[in-house]
Amino acid sequence: MGKLLLNALEPELSILSDEDIKKFVGDCLEWASDYNAVGPASSSGKFHPQHDLGYGGLIRHTRATCMMLLRLFQAHPEYKNSSIKAQIILGAAILHDMCKFVDNDGLAHTQAHHPVIMATKMRELAGGIKSRSGKANALRMADVVEAHMSEWGTWKLGNVVIEARKPESMDDFMLVHADMLASAVWLHIDFDRSNMVPDFK
Repeated sequence: MGKLLLNALEPELSILSDEDIKKFVGDCLEWASDYNAVGPASSSGKFHPQHDLGYGGLIRHTRATCMMLLRLFQAHPEYKNSSIKAQIILGAAILHDMCKFVDNDGLAHTQAHHPVIMATKMRELAGGIKSRSGKANALRMADVVEAHMSEWGTWKLGNVVIEARKPESMDDFMLVHADMLASAVWLHIDFDRSNMVPDFK
């Protein structure tokens, strides 16, 4: 599980300079299904630009979300200089959709409540972190992931209603905004010419 994801998202992981945050994000990717490395961002083709569809579309969407986030950071001084706060949100951006596909369902359809699936696993993995600050950072990252669908974070699965936490802070909304911009159907990104790393300064 997750080996393809680690390779596909290596450029994004390389931006993370805090080794504890990078390791945690890597552990979460290693746990997640590799179907997320090859599947589209949307199984229905709705609510995403053309480049998010088809083989590897979810990775392209994740890359676009990280690119949008790094641009947003430039407008907010508290997220500059590779701050821990910024790295937590960037880690959340890398992970935010990595439970859209799960092994037992394959590529048949995306998991609507994927933010809750990932956030739950992140909290479980955070329980094994010995460092107090490392655990706190991982738990904060899980909160940001869970809140990324904002007002659309409620789902009914059979007779069960699942409700994700709603965004409360600027940290939460930074990922909400980046994800929404990256999902705009009118968006076109030339991924061959994009360079993310210089924006994270």
